Amino acid sequence: MLKEASASATRRKLSLVTGEQSSVRYQPHSQTAGHRLNVDVREACTREEKEKLFRFRYEIKARVSNSVESHDDPSAKRIRDDLDTTAANLFALRESKLVGAIRVNFAWRCALGVHADFYRMRESAGSDHPSRSCIFSRLIVDPASRGNKLGYHLCATAYKHALDRDTRFAFLHCKDDLIYYFSALGFKAYMGRTRHVEYGEVIPMKLDLLDEKYLMMIDSPLLPVLRGWKQSRQPSIEIRPL
Repeated sequence: MLKEASASATRRKLSLVTGEQSSVRYQPHSQTAGHRLNVDVREACTREEKEKLFRFRYEIKARVSNSVESHDDPSAKRIRDDLDTTAANLFALRESKLVGAIRVNFAWRCALGVHADFYRMRESAGSDHPSRSCIFSRLIVDPASRGNKLGYHLCATAYKHALDRDTRFAFLHCKDDLIYYFSALGFKAYMGRTRHVEYGEVIPMKLDLLDEKYLMMIDSPLLPVLRGWKQSRQPSIEIRPL
């Protein structure tokens, strides 16, 4: 059930595209990066786009893993879970082929329930939860497109999507082999290994989206996104001749 929102949260809600509208295109975190990768990142808004994304999840998982989760639907060859109902699902297209995706769920948009409890979002984000916190999940890249920073590009697009909605903290979890990957973006492990009901032992991680000093210290690929976002929010000053 959707939670009551503050006035500012309501304004953010109005900026989200929902229902059966055509997909929303996103400017990449840098236009040159998008051009080098030759991808077009969009938000899945129509039923057709969402179903295509759910089937993509299943297809990639079947190719790279033998594990089974409760949300798998082998008969329809799709993966969809409860968070998809209110999520912003971003997907990358290369020449009309789906090659990657990432999901963002905002705590102000929907009560995250057990997911918020798992990440201890109230304790970790303090007064910024639920009004300025979110979860990143379902980052998937086609194996044929790995190794060219498409995953980082998707994370950067999700990061910009969250910044535009006045988000302060983002949470995700990963296995040990991906700790370095997300640490390079700016995420920090903050509560040690925790058992996830679907994925077993995982590492919950948290990102302060506005910690420019830390992003600069680690040379995060998210730093230019934050600086560009800040610059876009500066009021323009018109200088007129005397």
